Amino acid sequence: MNLSLDFAFEGFRLIRQRPKLILFWGLLTLIGNSLIAVITTVMAGPALAELSHVAVQSPDPQTTIALMTQIAPALAAGMPVYILTSAVMTAAICRAVEGESDERFGFLRFGKHEVLLIAVEIVMLFVRVLAMVGFVVLGEASVQALPGAAGEGLSALASLAGLGFAGWLSLRLSLNAAQTFDEARLNIWGSFELTRDRFWSLFVGYATAFGLALVVMFLCMQVVDGALVLASGMTSAKGADGLDMSSLAALGQPSVILYLFLTGGVMSPLTASILMAAPIAAYRQIRALGKPATAA
Repeated sequence: MNLSLDFAFEGFRLIRQRPKLILFWGLLTLIGNSLIAVITTVMAGPALAELSHVAVQSPDPQTTIALMTQIAPALAAGMPVYILTSAVMTAAICRAVEGESDERFGFLRFGKHEVLLIAVEIVMLFVRVLAMVGFVVLGEASVQALPGAAGEGLSALASLAGLGFAGWLSLRLSLNAAQTFDEARLNIWGSFELTRDRFWSLFVGYATAFGLALVVMFLCMQVVDGALVLASGMTSAKGADGLDMSSLAALGQPSVILYLFLTGGVMSPLTASILMAAPIAAYRQIRALGKPATAA
């Protein structure tokens, strides 16, 4: 049975009915984004600056790969902060979608449900990485087996197949966070049963939510640029080479702080509520249809 597309608009409904949620969720995302920015700046500031400079010129693949290799440890160090922030936010949105009455602190808590959702985030991260690595290895094997254009073509196809498979797998497992929260136990694979015969309904809904999030992001960026013009006479906190994260001193510039505050404290919770609420509302819809909450 196809789902109603209403689940794609759940994030808007939450914010319209309870606008003060943005205050609490914005504080959470602002802290999380700021910590990640500080970690990456401390660990890989010069490499980030050089990568931004290279990106606006004719990028050399070897240089880009070398810089990304330097930045990767910083991204890995910031991943626990992202996972924690995402899990706490997801749990709060689950409570809001379920209509719980106790909305103190914007439904933000830290307890059993959040720990379970952290586990879901970690497992899904490994699943996606393994899926992509598998296809990358397949592509490299194709290049070795068939040198020249044929091998490069197969490698490109393998990369596209990897992206497609990771996307398909993410959609089929997209309900596991909501299901884990609802059942108060870790349930990674039950989503396969819930999403059976509903792939395209979910795909259209998620695509709609993603499109809405992009529109909100675009509008927010116009507001951010306008605020920066009024505050400092700049057209953006980002120069020609992008956001300056080369050092803590650069990160501490008023224009950059304002940029991080507006994007992390306003734009991030708005887009997160749209994107995260969609699968939670879809799960609620499926549950209401009487679908079993466990995998066959």
